[in-house]
Amino acid sequence: MGNNCIFDAHQSIIFGNDFTIDDIIWMGDQPTIASLAEKVGVTETRPFAQLAEFIQQAQAQGRKVHFTPQYRGDNQILKANPDAIDAAHSGMYNKELHRLSCEVIAQGLKDLGLMKGDVKEAVELGAHVLFMVHGLGHQIGLDVHDMEGLGQIYVGYDDTVRPSNIFGWASLRMARELKPVIVY
Repeated sequence: MGNNCIFDAHQSIIFGNDFTIDDIIWMGDQPTIASLAEKVGVTETRPFAQLAEFIQQAQAQGRKVHFTPQYRGDNQILKANPDAIDAAHSGMYNKELHRLSCEVIAQGLKDLGLMKGDVKEAVELGAHVLFMVHGLGHQIGLDVHDMEGLGQIYVGYDDTVRPSNIFGWASLRMARELKPVIVY
C-alpha cells in the first residue's frame, strides 16, 4: 500500500490503495484508506493510480506542481532518528521507542499541516501509518528474517508484550525489551 498526499489551496486528497485480500489474510482485517484519512481530517481519497492524472491536470490548468523536501514523510523520519537513538537504553521496550519515533514524525507532519488532531491519540490509533508504513527496526543476525520460521511471537515479543492488530502497530516486528544481548 503506497500513499501520497496532495494538499493545495482548496483541497486535501490522500492517494492510496486499500489492502488486497492477500494482505488481509497475512495481517488480518485492516481499515480502509478512507477511514484512516478521516482520522487525520482528510475527507477525499483516490486510488494511487489517479495521482499522475491529477498532477497532469493541475499542470494543464497552469497550476504549479512542487515536490519540495519539506512535504516528504521520509524527512520527518530523519528527524525522529536522533530522538530514538538518544532515548534507546537497555530495559526500554522497543514498542515505546517505536511510539516515540512515530510521535516525532506525526508532530512534524502536523506542523507541516499534513496531519491534524492530537498527536499521541493519532499514533495510538495508527494514523501515522499513512506516512510510516513499517515498524521501527528489528533484530539483526539470526533473528532478522529467520523469525518467520520460528514465529515472530518468539523472537520480537515476550510474555510482557504481544503483537497488536491495530493498523500502524501490526507491522512492528519487535516490541520486546531491549537488552545488551539483543543485537538491534
